Amino acid sequence: MTVPPIRPNRCRYFSKEMIKYINLQTALCPKCKEQGIIARSTKDHLDSFHHIKIDSVNNIIEHLTKNSKKEAINEWNQKVSK
Repeated sequence: MTVPPIRPNRCRYFSKEMIKYINLQTALCPKCKEQGIIARSTKDHLDSFHHIKIDSVNNIIEHLTKNSKKEAINEWNQKVSK
């Protein structure tokens, strides 16, 4: 039995609103669902079928990770960036 690798939670410090936005891209596309088609609301799907341009989940996470770091004091009174 193989154990899957442990992946870090990249969204750990993001706001609930941003996580909801990111999760929308893994949900079923509501427009296609009305027509009986099963498709995810990914960047590529929305661009190809609905001509809607959005950033991919990975681009959003990278941008937020780079631009939302803040310094905090941990339990040992050391400065750490989160």
